[in-house]
Amino acid sequence: MNSLHLVEVLSKLKRPELLRIAREGRNEGLLAPVFPLNQYDTAALRRLLRRHAHRLLHLPSVQEALRRYAGGASAPSESSTAPFPSLPQLVERLFPGVYGMYAEKERLIERLYLPLAYPRIAERYGVSLSPTLLVIGPPGTGKSFLLRRFAQGTGFQVLWVSAPSLANKWYGETERHLRSLVKTALKKRPALLVLDEVEGLFVDRSKNLPWLNGATLQLLTLIDTLKEQGGVGVVALANRKNDLDPALLRSERIDEELYVSLPDLEERHQILVQASQKLPFAPNIDWKYWAAQTEGYSRADLIHLLKKAGQRAFLAHFWEGKPQLITELDLRRAISE
Repeated sequence: MNSLHLVEVLSKLKRPELLRIAREGRNEGLLAPVFPLNQYDTAALRRLLRRHAHRLLHLPSVQEALRRYAGGASAPSESSTAPFPSLPQLVERLFPGVYGMYAEKERLIERLYLPLAYPRIAERYGVSLSPTLLVIGPPGTGKSFLLRRFAQGTGFQVLWVSAPSLANKWYGETERHLRSLVKTALKKRPALLVLDEVEGLFVDRSKNLPWLNGATLQLLTLIDTLKEQGGVGVVALANRKNDLDPALLRSERIDEELYVSLPDLEERHQILVQASQKLPFAPNIDWKYWAAQTEGYSRADLIHLLKKAGQRAFLAHFWEGKPQLITELDLRRAISE
């Protein structure tokens, strides 16, 4: 049994069973929950256990759960005839609370998750065992949010680093930080290495500070090393592709480019409908109208609009002394502020 099989089993367990595993893991020093465990709801417990699945396999409560759901036999392997999760199942599991972005979700599953989750099958077809993705898009489009939810849902070990934080003016220190990061990722396979704001460090060497050029060369070498050893996916997040060093963009280094754009009319409508379900909006709101009124809004802008409208209703609850619905008027005032 490996950690990927445990991740599948965790999705079937109810809260008392998840609590039992979490408490046992905490008592063994394998988990360090931020809050008391009884304050975690079922979804939060699953996320916590998935992130540390590789550490928990030997726990008696985990072994019992694995036996129960595997019928006492070994879990399905990659060569097994057991069915693989469907794409809708993977989307639901890997992107909780992420509205819209359907094409982006599918690409992340196909290009990043599946090769790391099923390496033997990937190798059979010549698919890279250390996939590298460049995720590009304007600020506010939800790149970081999308990747954070995805990383949490995979059950892989995740190393998330702001690339500019690696920079050091002392000779060789930036390169040393990069080597240490990759060494850690290789120890934690399967793992995801996410480099945020890469244009802040790995810019075109003809425009870069001389003492940072070595960092770009080091990253190129480390990507080659990862592709030889496998088991670590690399995701680079950038606002502007043109600022990056051309050598980093070559096809033998970057397997896939994923552009995250502003939502179109249909997607804005879907985001507004789905996100509004968590708040007490009046039932007669025409979300198609509001999707048309918010052209040019990012996903973050749309959520902020709903929250601003909710803030108005929240204050009315206190001033009028009774619960309120969030109305069209609240939205109109929120969008005009």
